Amino acid sequence: MLRKWYILAMCMFSVLLMSGCFNIQTPSETMKIPEYSGPDKVFNQYKEMLQKNKPPKDLLAFLGKNIIKLHKSSADIAVVRVIELQKKQLVKYQEKLLDVEYSKQLINIESKEVHDITDSKVRNWAIDLIDNGFKLRSTEIEIDYELINKIADNYVSDELKDYIKIESKESEKKYSGKESLDSYLAHYPNKVGNFVQEISDMLNKTFEYTTKYKDSPYIVRVNQLKSEYLQIFFFGSPNNSTFTYYQGSDKANNIIDKQWNNAYIMAMNTYGKNEFGVFISNYYNELSKSKWFLSKDLYTYINKKINNQDV
Repeated sequence: MLRKWYILAMCMFSVLLMSGCFNIQTPSETMKIPEYSGPDKVFNQYKEMLQKNKPPKDLLAFLGKNIIKLHKSSADIAVVRVIELQKKQLVKYQEKLLDVEYSKQLINIESKEVHDITDSKVRNWAIDLIDNGFKLRSTEIEIDYELINKIADNYVSDELKDYIKIESKESEKKYSGKESLDSYLAHYPNKVGNFVQEISDMLNKTFEYTTKYKDSPYIVRVNQLKSEYLQIFFFGSPNNSTFTYYQGSDKANNIIDKQWNNAYIMAMNTYGKNEFGVFISNYYNELSKSKWFLSKDLYTYINKKINNQDV
């Protein structure tokens, strides 16, 4: 009798087990690989691309489609990593410019004209350069920050976004080169005021950045650009100097050019009492103290400002 009850109980247990009432899981079902959340999954895909040494063009294309899905902290890392990779590759691209065969093909060629290069080897090299996020200006190569600015847009932190915007504007007009002033005025004669407004806008951005993001990893670069802009702002260029030779003066050889003087007044009115506006006003006061001449004291004052020294 006891044996019958045992057999019956085992039969009922088998029925329950097969029907799933006990819901017993196998080891494989209890050890599922965890799923990443949306942004983390995208960021891990990006890291895999980095580990596989994908070129900048692939990384930029990926970010162009997916950066909107990333958290800002992850987006910052992703954008900075591609810029770092571009900086490393920039050296290799620049090495080709030492080759006469390449340099002679690139004279007066800009990014939009690379398909016009006659030598197929040089043409393919230039196209690859553009595809990987670089800009070509004759025999000069630089990172295309305008492209990065379009991709990063509002998806990265303000600190990184503002820095990229500064680099993008510099890349667009090459304000840091003195030849840019000569080139500008060659196309737009008697337009010193317009140029000073543009360089003042760039200076204003660098002043705001260095005040707002004092601990930024990009502060050294922004200060470098600020110094280069100030050099042009104070002295102009050899062909378009802010100070002109003034005969008959026993105080100095140079007196402020009328166009530049008017441009400084215009800039003061534009920026008012913000940091850069106060900066211009202080300089203008120093200029008036020296009776508009480039005196030794004024020269010392200017150079301290260019070198980011307090006076």
